[in-house]
Parts: sequence; C-alpha cells; structure tokens
Amino acid sequence: MQAIERMVDEDVPCEDILAQINAVKSALHKVGQVVLEGHIQHCVRDGIEHGDADQTIAQFTKAVERFANRTSGRSRKKMLRRKFFLFF
Repeated sequence: MQAIERMVDEDVPCEDILAQINAVKSALHKVGQVVLEGHIQHCVRDGIEHGDADQTIAQFTKAVERFANRTSGRSRKKMLRRKFFLFF
C-alpha cells in the first residue's frame, strides 16, 4: 500500500498505478488461497472428524463466501452507486 501511495504522490501515470493495484490484488488472492487450503486441511478436517459435520460445513461455506467476496446483485448495485457518487 505504501508503494501505491508513493506512486500517487509522485504523479505516476494512472495506468501504472492500476497495474500495481492489480498486482497487489493478485498477490492477496494467492495468499487467500493458501489460507483457505490450510483451513480445509486442518480446521474442516478436524471439525468433520471430531465435531459437528453440519456446523463445520456451514462455517466452511461462510469462509468460502467471504473469500469470494460474494454480494447479492442488489447490494453490489448499491455499493457501485455509492462509490460512483463519492466521485461527484
């Protein structure tokens, strides 16, 4: 984030800043995949073997939804409208 802030402060072209933001998003996504894989291998496996399988599956589903950042179409539209009006 500091590198991106510095790029903005230094008036780096928007295209370059957007490319850097995309690189950061990609790196974070890869980290999320590693964390999710660890969650499956440890938490989900343990919950199914030694706990409540239904609760474990529900928690896993919630974790996947958070990782995928799913929102309903209506919520997404509201969010986009809000972001759009922040610029004006």
